[in-house]
Amino acid sequence: MENQYKSIFIQSLKIGTYLGAINIIITLLLYILNVNMISIGFSIGYLIFSIILTIIFFIYGMRYIRENYLDGVISYGYKFIIGLIIGLISAWIGGILSILLYVYYDPGYISEQIDSLIIKLEELGMDETLIIKQEKDLIDSFTLIGQLKTLFIKTPIFVIVLSLIISAFVKKQKDTDTGQIL
Repeated sequence: MENQYKSIFIQSLKIGTYLGAINIIITLLLYILNVNMISIGFSIGYLIFSIILTIIFFIYGMRYIRENYLDGVISYGYKFIIGLIIGLISAWIGGILSILLYVYYDPGYISEQIDSLIIKLEELGMDETLIIKQEKDLIDSFTLIGQLKTLFIKTPIFVIVLSLIISAFVKKQKDTDTGQIL
């Protein structure tokens, strides 16, 4: 039984690492292409894309482990733990890259992105006090402390909620007569 737990943990780590690697590739491509990541439209689109990609990996991981390590039957608790491990590992890999890239390697990159957003908000006629608050919040979120808060507080909360939700929808077992997922 202990080998089964170890196998589930190791497979969840592997799948989380794959998702983290994909996140690294995407982040580096966006950086190389100098995409304005802080723009409102891009931020919303990227958030939706990231959530969908994470959901796909959660579902894949839960089903893969169910079929290959749990004899085709998985409990809600296992599904939750698998999603939690996948989500945290991938987020921490991406978060470490963000800290290295935006805090140490090129902190001016984010400053330029924020300046660009502030100019856009001014052009749209947004209230100056709101613009100042938005600018301060963005600057704070890309400091080392801001990145660590995201990495160890906001991200785990998000991953827990997402894993709880996805775990409820992944089927417990596969129908052995028809091969359909129950």
